[in-house]
Amino acid sequence: MKCGKTEEAEALFRKMTRKDLVCWTTMVTGFAQAGKSLKAVEFYRGMQREGFGRDGVVMLGLLQASADLGDQKMGCSI
Repeated sequence: MKCGKTEEAEALFRKMTRKDLVCWTTMVTGFAQAGKSLKAVEFYRGMQREGFGRDGVVMLGLLQASADLGDQKMGCSI
């Protein structure tokens, strides 16, 4: 993700058999930083479905994504 290779990172993530909070957070924040805000939100929702809690880092990524999308309602809810 840090190198901007979001497609490769997503492919690797999908192949992982065990995903933890760090993996999910990396994907959410990486997509947000790469300007792929909808993907960031999609991954956050997947993270929630899998039962993972949230931390300050993932919340910052979501705030960035909501700002990029111009979604004030989502930003306020975060």
